[in-house]
Amino acid sequence: MDTRRMRRLCTYLLRNLGPETATVEGLFTALCSAMSTRCGRPVSYRPVAFPVGTVSGLWVATDTQHLILIEESTVPEHQLVILGHELWHIESHEGETTPIGAAEASHLLAPQLKASDVRRIAQRATARSHVHQSDQEELACEMFGSILGSKAGKMLALDNQVGVADTSAKLAARLQVSLGSLAGPGGAG
Repeated sequence: MDTRRMRRLCTYLLRNLGPETATVEGLFTALCSAMSTRCGRPVSYRPVAFPVGTVSGLWVATDTQHLILIEESTVPEHQLVILGHELWHIESHEGETTPIGAAEASHLLAPQLKASDVRRIAQRATARSHVHQSDQEELACEMFGSILGSKAGKMLALDNQVGVADTSAKLAARLQVSLGSLAGPGGAG
C-alpha cells in the first residue's frame, strides 16, 4: 500500500477548495472536479439507492467520463469515505478499465436513474469485485477513503445541515435494517 501516493493525491484533491465546499454537494463536486483535472476525463457522482447486500459505492467508467455512484441513505461522512474509496479506484486503474456499453451508460447518466438498472449493475459489480479485485486493492481503497474522509470531513459544516438527534435516529434505523431487528417481527424482545 503506497500511503505516500495516497497523501499526495489527498493533498492534490484538497489544495484549491474554497468556501463553497462547506456543503456536502459543494465538497463532493469540488473533489470530482479536481479528479477530473488530474485524470483528464470528467468525474461526477450521483447518490443512488443500492439493493441491500450489494455495494455502497460503485465506480463506472464510460468512454467519455467516470461516474461514481454513492449509497444515498448513508450519512455525509460515510458518503465522503465512499467517494474517496471510488476515487482511489480511478487513481489506481486510470487507463486500465473497460468502459461499460453505451446503452448501460445512457441509463446511468439519465436524469431519472431506474432502480432496476442500479440493481443489475450493483449485483454484477459485487460478483466481479469478489473475483477480480484483491483484498489488498480493496484495503488500499478503504485506506484512501478514510484518509480523505478525515481530512476533507473537517471542511463540512455538518452541524448546520443535520441535527444530532436526526443523525442518530437515521443511524439507528440504518443499523436496524442492516442487522435486522434483534427482537424479531413484532418488536418485543
